[in-house]
Amino acid sequence: MEVPETFEFPFPPYKAQENFMKNLYKALEEKKFGIFESPTGTGKSLALICGAVRWLRDHEARELADAEAAVAQLRSSGGGAAAAGASPDDWLAEQAVDRERRQQLLRAERQLEALQRARARATVKRGPRRPEKSAELARQEDEFRQLFGDVVENDPPDSSGQEEDLIAEFHSDEDSSSDEDPEEEEEEYHGTQIIYTSRTHSQLTQFVGEVRRSPHADHVRLVALASRPQLCINDAVRRLGSVGLVNQACLDMQNKTGSKATKMADGGRAEKKQKSTGACPYKRRVDDMAAEVLSEVRDIEQLVAEGRRRKACPYYASRRAVKHAQLVVVPYNNLLHAGTRQASGLRLTDSVIIVDEAHNLLETIGSIHTCHLSYRQVSEALEQLNHYIETYKKRFSPKNLLYLRQLLHVHKGIIKLVDSTTKTMPPGSEQTKVLLLNDFLCGATIDNLNMRKLLLFADKSRLVQKLRGCWKKRQVTAAPVATGRSAVSQFLREIQQPASDQTQAAAEQPEAPAETRTSDMPLMATLQLISALSDPDRDCRLLISTTRAEPPTIKYLPLNAAAQFTDIVKEARAVVLAGGTMQPVSEFRDQLLVAAGAAPSRVTVFSCGHVVPADQLLTLSLAAGPSGAELLFNYQNRALPATMSELGRVLVSLCTLVPAGVICFLPSYDYAAATIAHLTSTGAMDRIAAKKQVFREPRQANRADAVLSQYSAAARETGRRSTGPSGAILFCVVGGKMSEGINFSDDLGRCVVVVGLPYPNARSPELVEKMNFLDANVKRSEDGRTAGQILYENLCMKAVNQSIGRAIRHKNDYACVVLCDARYSRASTVAGLPEWIRRQMGHHAKFGPAFGQIRQFFKKMQEKFPPS
Repeated sequence: MEVPETFEFPFPPYKAQENFMKNLYKALEEKKFGIFESPTGTGKSLALICGAVRWLRDHEARELADAEAAVAQLRSSGGGAAAAGASPDDWLAEQAVDRERRQQLLRAERQLEALQRARARATVKRGPRRPEKSAELARQEDEFRQLFGDVVENDPPDSSGQEEDLIAEFHSDEDSSSDEDPEEEEEEYHGTQIIYTSRTHSQLTQFVGEVRRSPHADHVRLVALASRPQLCINDAVRRLGSVGLVNQACLDMQNKTGSKATKMADGGRAEKKQKSTGACPYKRRVDDMAAEVLSEVRDIEQLVAEGRRRKACPYYASRRAVKHAQLVVVPYNNLLHAGTRQASGLRLTDSVIIVDEAHNLLETIGSIHTCHLSYRQVSEALEQLNHYIETYKKRFSPKNLLYLRQLLHVHKGIIKLVDSTTKTMPPGSEQTKVLLLNDFLCGATIDNLNMRKLLLFADKSRLVQKLRGCWKKRQVTAAPVATGRSAVSQFLREIQQPASDQTQAAAEQPEAPAETRTSDMPLMATLQLISALSDPDRDCRLLISTTRAEPPTIKYLPLNAAAQFTDIVKEARAVVLAGGTMQPVSEFRDQLLVAAGAAPSRVTVFSCGHVVPADQLLTLSLAAGPSGAELLFNYQNRALPATMSELGRVLVSLCTLVPAGVICFLPSYDYAAATIAHLTSTGAMDRIAAKKQVFREPRQANRADAVLSQYSAAARETGRRSTGPSGAILFCVVGGKMSEGINFSDDLGRCVVVVGLPYPNARSPELVEKMNFLDANVKRSEDGRTAGQILYENLCMKAVNQSIGRAIRHKNDYACVVLCDARYSRASTVAGLPEWIRRQMGHHAKFGPAFGQIRQFFKKMQEKFPPS
C-alpha cells in the first residue's frame, strides 16, 4: 500500500495538514486505532475530510478491482475432467473441488454486483421536484389536525377509547424489535462507511459545511443524523418541547395506522381490532425523501428545510438513507450509546469511526451512561403502575400481569431501600451513600429478577405511553373541562405551557433536575435505571444522596468507560480519536483503547505542530505579581484579599500593554463573582475599566450570545479612540460556556489569562469512586503516580488546554498566553500542556521581566502586522 503524495484540497495545504492526511490514510488502511492531535486553527476538519474520503474512494476502487480479478480468475480456472484411469476417490475429490470453486465464483459474483451497485448509487442525480402538496396529502393533514389539533369536538375520556391503553400479549421468546418501521435488510454488501461524530449539533453543522467546500462534495454520499426534536417538521409535535414527549408523541402516531389493539371478547377470547387513522402524514413520503438525502451534502437545518418543502419527514428519511451512505455524521450519543446506535441504523462492522473533539471522550462516555433520577420520579412511576394495574387487572393475561407486578416490586424495593438508607442520615443534611451494584439489588430485594426481560416487556408492550395515556385520562376524568375539548386536545393544551416553561428554565439553569425534564413520563426514567442494573458489579456504583431542600436522589455511576467502548473497538475497521490537544495520550491508549480490547501494536499516535510561526505566540507563567506577592491560587489562598488584589494589579498591567481583546479565565463562577466584587470594592476594576470595557460571562445560557456580541464589538474598537478605553476584557470561567467551541481569533483574543489551576472537588463522591476504580485496575505510571492521581491532574489540565485554545486560530494570528500561578512551573503540570505551548514556555519568578517581554512581543507584532 502506497500513501498518496498529494491530496485533493480546496487550497494549497499546510505542511502540517499534509502530514496529518498521510498519517490518517495510513492508519485507516492498516486498520489502526489512531490518536491524532492537531492544534485548533490548523484546519483539522478539512484534513480529516480530505484524508478519510480519499482513502475511502481508493479503498472502494481497490475492492472493485480485486472483485473483478477474483471473478475472472475463478471463471478461467474451470474444473477439468478426471484423468483416465483415476480411482473413484480421485473423481469424488475432483467433484468436491469443482463444487467449492463454483460456490466461490457465485459469492465473488454477488460481491462484484453489490460493489457495482454501490458505485452506481454515487452517480445518482437529483430527480425532478414533486408538487408542493397533493390533494391526498392535504386530506391526510386535515385528518391529522382533527385528531391532534388544538380544538376538537367532544370525545369523552371514559369512552371505548380505553382500548388503546391496553397492552398486547407479550412473548418473551420473540426477538426485540425496533420502535421504527423496520425494513428487511438486503442481503448485500453495502460498502465501508465513515462514521464521524462530535459533541454538539453546531460542531456537526460546521463539519458538514467543511465537506460542502471540500473537493469531495460532489461525489460523497453524506447523511447527517439527529434527534426527533431537531428534525421533526410536524409543528403539533414540535410544540411539545420536551425530548421525551416529542419521542413518545411520534411513536404514538406511528402506531395509529396499521397497529392492532388487543380486545378481550366474551369467554376470554382475544380479538384484534384494526385501527386505521391518525398516523403522521409526513412519514408517508419518506422513500422519496431518503433518495434526496443522498443526492446532496446537507446539514441538519438544510435537511429540515428540504423536508418541509417536500412535506416528508427528515428524521425517518435520514435513517432510511444511512445504509447507503458513505459518510454518516452523528452526535456522540448516537454512536457511543449502544441502544441509540442500534436504533439509528449505524453498523460498526468494517466501518471507520472518527471521534472529533475527543479530548473529553472518557468523561463523555461516562456522562452518556450515567442515570440520575429522584425519589419523586420513582414514587410517581409506582403510583401510575398501581393505577394502571387496578384499571385493567381483569383484562390482562396472567403473563402480562406477572411482568407488571414484577415492575411494581422493583419500584417498591427501590423506595424501601432509599427510605432505609436516608434514615441513617441526619435530617436536612447533604450526604451521599455509595453502594455496590449487588448491595443495591439485595437491599431492594430485586436481585432475583431478570431485568433484561422486564425491559424487553416494557419496550415491546410500549408500556411508557400506555401508562401515560391511562394516567392522563384519569386526570381529565377527575377535572372535566368546561369548554368541551377532547381528552387528546386537553392533554396537548395542558402540556404545551409546562413545556415552554421548562424550556425557559433550562435556558436559565442548564443543570435542571432530571425530574423536570421527564415528569410526564416517570417510568421512562426508572426504566433507564433498570437497564443499567444489568451491568457488571465492578464497573459501576449506585449513589443515594440527600439535600436540604429536595427529595433524595439516586444516581447510577459508570466507572469503566472501556466497557462501553468495547463493541466499537472489536467491530470497527479503524478508530480515530482526534482533537486539538490529546495530552496525555496514555489516558486514551491505556484506559480506553487497550482496556477495550485493542492490541497495543495497533495503537498509533500522531501529533503535528501549530501552523502559526513560533514568534507569533508568547507563553509564560507568573509566580508573582507587580508588588512581589506570590500568585498561588490554591483552595487555601485564592480567596485571600491579598491574592485577589495582586491579581487585580496583574490585570491592570496587562490591559495597559495588550491591544484589543483580553480573555481572563477564572476557576469557577463563584470565584469569578468573588474576585470581581473584590476588585470593584478596591477600585482596581475602575482602573481596568479605564483601559478596556469590561464584560463577564453570564451564568444563564440564553444570555451568552448577547454578551459575546457586545464584547466582540468592543474588542475591535482598539486604536479607534483618542480617549477612553480601547478594546475589551472578558471574564470567563474554565469549563464554562466560553471555554470550548468559541473562536476568539485576531483582536478578540490577543491575550488569554488563565488564573490558577482548576482542579475538581477532590471530595466529590463520584470522583473518589472513579479514582479508586482506576487505582485498583490500572498500574502506576513510571514516575510512581497512581492512575487516580493522573486522572485528577488530567481533568484540570484538559480544562486549561481548552481555555488556551480559544486564541491563535490561523497562521496570521498572534497572541500572548499568561498562566497566573506559581504551580505552572512544576514539571508534572507543564507536561500536561500541549507540545506547541510547552516548547517555548517561559517561567517568571518576578513580574518585571515578564512585563518587559510582553511589551516587546506586542511591539514586534504590531510592526509585523500593522493595523489596517
